[in-house]
Order: sequence, then C-alpha cells, then structure tokens
Amino acid sequence: MAYSTPSYDYGMQTNQLTTDKGIQDVMQNYGRFLGQERFRRGMSDANRMFKEQFPNIGRSYNRRGLYHSGLRRGAQTQEAQNFQRQTDRFRQDYATEQSALEQQQALRDAQYQNAMLSLYEQMQQARAAGYDPYGALRGTF
Repeated sequence: MAYSTPSYDYGMQTNQLTTDKGIQDVMQNYGRFLGQERFRRGMSDANRMFKEQFPNIGRSYNRRGLYHSGLRRGAQTQEAQNFQRQTDRFRQDYATEQSALEQQQALRDAQYQNAMLSLYEQMQQARAAGYDPYGALRGTF
C-alpha cells in the first residue's frame, strides 16, 4: 500500500469485511425469498388440487348410486387426510428450512462480530507497536 497506518488499515479491512457480510446477507435473503415462494406455490397447488379432486369423489359415487354409502365417506375422508398430511409436510419442511436459515444468520453475525473485534485488536496492537519500540515483541516470550 502507498499509505498505511493502523487506523487506515483497520478502516480498509472493516469496510471489506462489512461488504462481504452484506453480500452474504443479500444472498441469504434471496434464498429465503425463494423458499417462501416455493412454500406458497406448493400450498397453493395442493389447495387447488384438493378443491378439484374432492367433489369428483362424491360425483363418482353419486353416478353409481352410492353417494350415501360409507364407501363415499371413507374415500372423501381418506382424500382429506392425504391433503392434511401433505400440507403438514409442507409446513414442517418450511419451518425446518426457516430455522436453518435463522441459525446460519446468527452464525454469520457472530463470525462478523468476532472478525471486527479481531481487526480492532490488531489495530490497537499495531498502534501500540508504533509508539513503543518493544510493542511488537510483546507476547512472543
């Protein structure tokens, strides 16, 4: 570098660290958005399919004269249970994904804070070494 002081180096390194973390956060937020859209579309498709299929079960039993039978009720109950199972799985997968994203965000935030603290300590050591001719030798023995 043409110009270098502990404070200048610290400023440059913190700017780079902050930029890198910002880029990672933007990518994480975009991934979160995609996950939310995938969940929304999956639920929407499941609802649409259920609304289309459920009445067809009753109609098919009605055509055969079995509308008031236990067979129709059983088939519709099974269809409703399948729909509920599918939506429960969508919700569970979505909750797991969101939890993982939150954990990753917390880890990145902690790593960022530790890196910032480390840079600050390096700056303070460099400043001390600049004023104290023996400052660079401290901690080596």
